Amino acid sequence: MLLTLVCLGSVASGQIVIPPDVLKKKAESDEKVRPKRPTSRKSTTRPSGAKPGFQRMVIDFRRAAGDPVKRKAAADKLLKLGPRGAKILYSIVRSDLSGRTTSYKKAFYSKARSIGRGKYRAAGESQIKKWREQFRSTGSITKGSLKSKAGPAMDALLGALVPKREELLEDSDSLTSMRQEILALDSVLTRCAAVLKLESADSKLSDKLKQQETLLSLMGAPMSDAHRKTVEEPLKQFGKMQFEEWHGVVHLNVIRTLLGLSPMQIDLKLSAAGRDHSKDMSEHKFFSHKSPVEGKSTPWDRAARQGTKSNGECIAAGVSSGPHAIRMWFFSPGHHKIIMSGASRVGLGTHNRKWTLMTG
Repeated sequence: MLLTLVCLGSVASGQIVIPPDVLKKKAESDEKVRPKRPTSRKSTTRPSGAKPGFQRMVIDFRRAAGDPVKRKAAADKLLKLGPRGAKILYSIVRSDLSGRTTSYKKAFYSKARSIGRGKYRAAGESQIKKWREQFRSTGSITKGSLKSKAGPAMDALLGALVPKREELLEDSDSLTSMRQEILALDSVLTRCAAVLKLESADSKLSDKLKQQETLLSLMGAPMSDAHRKTVEEPLKQFGKMQFEEWHGVVHLNVIRTLLGLSPMQIDLKLSAAGRDHSKDMSEHKFFSHKSPVEGKSTPWDRAARQGTKSNGECIAAGVSSGPHAIRMWFFSPGHHKIIMSGASRVGLGTHNRKWTLMTG
């Protein structure tokens, strides 16, 4: 647009003076033709009282770690969004839960080993040697000698040197706090699974956690690095045996190390053979080392079917835990010789309260 400036005043010092009414008209004219700026730009601040966005809810949930009340409130908001909120929350919690559980188990095992070392110092080497000598002086293995000498020596060593699960949790506020956070996350995961209509796990995380704590407590008993490696290594394949099978063989190996013997390598194939025989005894209604099932007549047959070899077998019935079965065999002369022998491998299998231990 052309604007003609009219000079109504005089020119002084090279300046042109423009009357105010002309300037006002120019400003009004410019305003009419000036394009308006878009108004769709979002504000960077949330208006007071506005509901937080989806991402804000996720951030609130993450920041609420360690505060059960705030974390539950943050989870509630996400779950109110239905499957969308449950899906992202499920993903977050699963990842967080995995990392926290791994860290917790490491901390728990470290604490168990620390307590085990403390128990060793408290008992004293001289007393520990006396208990081991008492076990070795059993002489002829009879029910009487096992009850009067070997058994008391074993019980004394277990009582003095093996950390208890409850003892660890009572002694450490940090472990208790980590555990509570894991269980709180698991509760959120369960709620997400319900919204998403996912199948729930066969057993609760609290039960699995207790099982792992029980094994780690046992393994906290003082032992040499070489022996510890033998005891620890198979647990990397934890899912390939039932908990009570692990419980039994770890318990046996801890007893052996405390008594001054070497632990046995855990042979998963021997465990499979033992589990299969326990199942046959339950389903075919017999209780014997000799099986009526074709191709499984002897322990050696059963081991061979699993691709391994065996040199000894123990069977038991009517007990629900691995350590209980081991204790029964410890006080039975024939079985005692097998579980306390120089065998290098061991497997334990159970089915319906029937038990079969095999050595190789």
